Amino acid sequence: MVIKSTRILIRLSVTIRVVATRKGRGVQAQPVVGFLLLPDYQLMEGTQRGMNISQNTQTINYDTALKYSMFLGWLGVDRFYMGDKGMGTLKICLFFFLFIIPWLVDIAVIRSHKDNWEQWIAIKREKREAVQATKSEQLEAAQIQKDRESNGQCPKCGSTNLTAVSETTNRHSGAATIWQLANMNKLVTADKIVSEIKRVCLNCGNKF
Repeated sequence: MVIKSTRILIRLSVTIRVVATRKGRGVQAQPVVGFLLLPDYQLMEGTQRGMNISQNTQTINYDTALKYSMFLGWLGVDRFYMGDKGMGTLKICLFFFLFIIPWLVDIAVIRSHKDNWEQWIAIKREKREAVQATKSEQLEAAQIQKDRESNGQCPKCGSTNLTAVSETTNRHSGAATIWQLANMNKLVTADKIVSEIKRVCLNCGNKF
């Protein structure tokens, strides 16, 4: 609100006036006391404009932003408080799709098994126990094979009737394969001969 008044604000100001001496020998600076006359309503206009600018600028407090982030950050409240509306909207969408939808799905699944609840739970328990038993068997079998191989036995059957054989294979290098694909009309021979010594079980034929 601009307050207009006919009053005159009188402000005292001190200026420096440069005057010449009578004999022209130089100049002399003299302080001069004067009065600056300003209308009161102009001063009030400037003050009101400053207040409007302060009101339009929102103060973002660090402690408040930290509290919003700790307690309501999963809803993007901290981002909205800091002015990041896009990131705040993204956090709300992620919360909805990652938490709300699975929550609603679980409610629907549990409600659908109201009539056969005990049977459904028993089936789930049996499946879980079967998976756990399979994992235990696999770990036990892997440990047995490792122990047999370290003792010089066949990992598959445990026999000690073994023999060593040498195998030679030709492998293409990766660079040569790419070159061949780039130049289909040229025959490029870039085979790498690899020899490996493997053991063969004469009892079950396992090669390792």
